[in-house]
Amino acid sequence: MNIIETERLTFQEFTENDGELMLKILNTEDWKKYIGDRKVETIEKATEYLKVRMLWSYDKFGFGMYKVLLKSTDEFIGLCGLGKRPELENVEIGYALLPEFYGKGYGIEAAKGTIDFAKNNLKINTLVAITAKNNDKSHRILEQLDMKIINNIKLSDDDEEIFLFSTNHDD
Repeated sequence: MNIIETERLTFQEFTENDGELMLKILNTEDWKKYIGDRKVETIEKATEYLKVRMLWSYDKFGFGMYKVLLKSTDEFIGLCGLGKRPELENVEIGYALLPEFYGKGYGIEAAKGTIDFAKNNLKINTLVAITAKNNDKSHRILEQLDMKIINNIKLSDDDEEIFLFSTNHDD
């Protein structure tokens, strides 16, 4: 079942059968560089990652990270969705694409679709995003979404400070 649809993309909930897809995205160079190496090297570990880190969110919050597919082919291109971290007051938007889909506008399209879903379906008006300070590609997407840096933060499981962006800001 499609959770979100945009002009070129559909979003579906991950399942325990998506270990191979998760393995692929967790081991991209950019995921490891900007999000962190999760040391997930097998489909079994990727399936466990899905169970522990993602699938529970659908039941607990009514949202989560979704697999993003091309409408035209049903090909997996990445993930995008919403998360709730205990350290953050607001719901977070997150996204990651496979490198072969960079530069085609899919990241901004997926993020806009997710923001619309959050506002219109879930009645969530303020979203935040976190990025590594050196992740210029992600910064550009967030700026196109009219999100602005509101703080530097350090999450409990990170060594480095990261940028906290928000959709709700005072100009």
